[in-house]
Amino acid sequence: MSIESLLDHQCDVYRLVSREPKHDYALPIEQPDKYTDKPIAVGVPCHFEEVSQDVIQGEPETRILHRFRVTFLPDADVKLHDRVEWGGVSYKLKKPKDVRGHHLIVTATRSEPL
Repeated sequence: MSIESLLDHQCDVYRLVSREPKHDYALPIEQPDKYTDKPIAVGVPCHFEEVSQDVIQGEPETRILHRFRVTFLPDADVKLHDRVEWGGVSYKLKKPKDVRGHHLIVTATRSEPL
C-alpha cells in the first residue's frame, strides 16, 4: 500500500505575503495576515486528522480552537504559516516535519469565535 492511496483529502495552499506589524503611537497594531489572492497549489493530496478541539473562555468572546494533523506527500510545497483550505474552512500551518523523506506531517490550527 502506497502513501498516495492513504491521502484521501485535497486542499488548496495559499502563501503568506506579508506579516509586518503596523505601529500607531509607537505601539504595534495587530493586523490580519495577508495571503496570496489565488492559491499557489490546488488539489494538493493530503489527509486531515483531528487532534483536539478546545473552547477558550476569554474577553470579549469565547473562541473555539481546532487542531488537525495533516499528512502531505514529501514533495508538497507547504511552509510555516501557509494557509490551507479544506472543505471550505481555512487552517494555518505550523512548521512541516519531514518523516524520513517518506511524507510530511504538519499541525494545522483554526481559531474562531463561538
